[in-house]
This record gives sequence, structure tokens and C-alpha cells, in this order.
Amino acid sequence: MPYRLASNAVWHSLPGVVSAYQPIGAPDAIAARQNIGLWQRLLGSYTAAVGVAEWPVLFNSRAGWGTSTIGPRYIMTTIVPNAGWSALIRFSDVITNASFFGALTIVPALAYFAIDCAGVGNRLRFLYGASVYLSATAAITSGVVGIAGSVGYKNGISDTALGAFANINTTAMPISARSIDGTKGDYQTENIQAFVVYSRTLTPAEGWLASMQMAYCDVNPEWNAWAPRRRYWIAPAAGGAVGIYGRRHELRIPGGVRIEATK
Repeated sequence: MPYRLASNAVWHSLPGVVSAYQPIGAPDAIAARQNIGLWQRLLGSYTAAVGVAEWPVLFNSRAGWGTSTIGPRYIMTTIVPNAGWSALIRFSDVITNASFFGALTIVPALAYFAIDCAGVGNRLRFLYGASVYLSATAAITSGVVGIAGSVGYKNGISDTALGAFANINTTAMPISARSIDGTKGDYQTENIQAFVVYSRTLTPAEGWLASMQMAYCDVNPEWNAWAPRRRYWIAPAAGGAVGIYGRRHELRIPGGVRIEATK
């Protein structure tokens, strides 16, 4: 059934959200890997993990996750996307042309769900269903890209028409890498600020709204997953956070100090 956008619709609480991560502005590295979908009501489900324990993903609350081909450093999830699903990622400072995210099943039948940074002619590659599609315009090193059903998005705008998704995917999806039948590869060096997955196809209006909100989630408290329904906005210090959000209208910070909102 179609969904009508509400006036308070937010990227991490749209209907069908499976997982949402916002490392930029997160209190710490552990919190950054928590699924904060539906106003943090999904905490504890689909918690992301560092790809390789010996080479943990870098974390900075001002930049998000720092991934790399060295190590490698990437984020692993247990999410298995399939036909009609949607996913958006906000990133910056791409150095290595590899994969933003990717779950590819080869055996027993082809089922792709991935985006590569640059393909032939320096264009994005959308891998969906059993085929690979090049973006209509050049690849970008910062912004928001995604897949919504049979449409590839770049900065909220429909960029590429994708084909059918006929087979069942059985592969869990890493972030800043791809997995082919469980084998990881195509690691990308970049910073990741936000990532979200939905178990349905976003409408064009939703794709644009979610992309724009993710692009500014760290500067607009209404779109910030770490400040849901609160009227606080705290700029974290470099490399860490200066406070931890408490109940509605209340903020608790280290040292037992409590600040209550005024009306």
C-alpha cells in the first residue's frame, strides 16, 4: 500500500525501517553501531559490528565511521536485503573506488543489492537483481546515494532505472564493502555519516526527503537520531561527546549533572 508523507516524517522512522545508523554525532563508538530506527525503539536489533576485530573502524563523532582498505576496516550487519527493499548511505571523502554497501548472492541464483563508487567512465554502479547498471551521471566522492526498489538515487534524485529482482538473496550486507556469498571484498576508504535500510520501496518523495534529511542530520536536531523529540543540541568535542541524552526534557551529562529543559 502507498504511504503518505506526514509533516513530521523523519528518515530513521519512516514505515518499513529495518535499521538506521547515524555514527556522526553519536555519543561513542559503541552507540554509533546501534540501530536507532523508529526513534531508537529498535535499539538492540540489527546492531552493527566492526568487520575485523584486529582492525576496528575508526570513529569520530564529527566525521562518523572511517573505513579503509587497510586492515581492512569496514562495518558488518546481519541485514539480508531483497526485492523491493531500499537503502541509503551518506558518505564523504571517498578515496578508494570500491563498494558503499553490497550483498550479492551468486549461488544458487543471482541476487544483487549493492552500489559501487565508480564503474566504467567514472560512474556509479548499481547492482540490483541479476544485473549491473551504470549511473546516468558521474560518480561523487561526498553525498547520499541509494537504491529504492528498481530506482538508483543520487542526492535524492532518481538517477538510474534498475531491472527486476527475481531471485532470493541470502547474503548479509556489509557497509563500505561487499559480500559475495559470504566472502568479503571491495573495501572502500571513506567516511560514513549515516546508513538506513527499509523493507519496502521508498516513493520518489520519500527518497528525496530521506536523502536530504540524512545530508543535514548532524546540523538539524529535528532530523538527528540522537535527539529524538527533544529540544537539545550539543556539538560534541573532537573525538567524543560532551553529554548523553536522557528522558524527554532532560539531559544527563557525566559527573551526575542534570539539565532540564525550560518551557
